[in-house]
Amino acid sequence: RFIVSTGTSLSAVGQSSDVPTGFPYSLSVAGTNALSIRQYIESKNCIDLVGQSITISVWIKQSSGAGSSAMYIYLAYANTADTFSGLTQIGSSVNLNTTSSWAQYTATFTNLPSGAAPNNSPCVP
Repeated sequence: RFIVSTGTSLSAVGQSSDVPTGFPYSLSVAGTNALSIRQYIESKNCIDLVGQSITISVWIKQSSGAGSSAMYIYLAYANTADTFSGLTQIGSSVNLNTTSSWAQYTATFTNLPSGAAPNNSPCVP
């Protein structure tokens, strides 16, 4: 459930067998000017995360422009529940100094705000 977009030119998106150890496939993206890989998570699936720390982990191999800190991780939530046309960023972006080899990057965001799961209460079993 990933979404790939770019500001100018998206030339290729696909599944690749060039992977970090332990993974069967990776997502390969080629293009220019502000490539974006996003995953939308519905507010109902965020209810139990409100007030918690969230850690994002991703493996990246940047074959062009490595070391430029041009990649970053950030969290955002929909301004209207599950309508992702307007977003509010949570905390600061984490800039990544990527390499041309596979490397794992993590970013932790503290205290997920209640806006990430509006008008919902935790599920009770």
